[in-house]
Amino acid sequence: GKTGGEFPVALICPQKPRIMELGKELGLQGDFAALCKESKVQERVTKECQAVCKEKKLVAFEIPKKFALISDMWTPENDMLTAAMKLKRPAIAQKHKAELDSLYA
Repeated sequence: GKTGGEFPVALICPQKPRIMELGKELGLQGDFAALCKESKVQERVTKECQAVCKEKKLVAFEIPKKFALISDMWTPENDMLTAAMKLKRPAIAQKHKAELDSLYA
């Protein structure tokens, strides 16, 4: 999310086979990128992620309220991760500003 945001949000790079399987289960068509933007897929992923957060006993303010599915994987090659596989948060926030803004809209 963004510093000072009203609530936590999450950007998720989902596993392609699982999203394709979920799309088929929901009767949806499209490629991976299209399914990541599909509202029914996003709703299901949000529900499942929030359930896991509650199961792991996160308190309410720690649980993301909204999620965005990102079809581009984050790698050191595209400068979203360091060589040690750590997130480059400023680069991610800049690249996905539109998604973050829509989560807070």
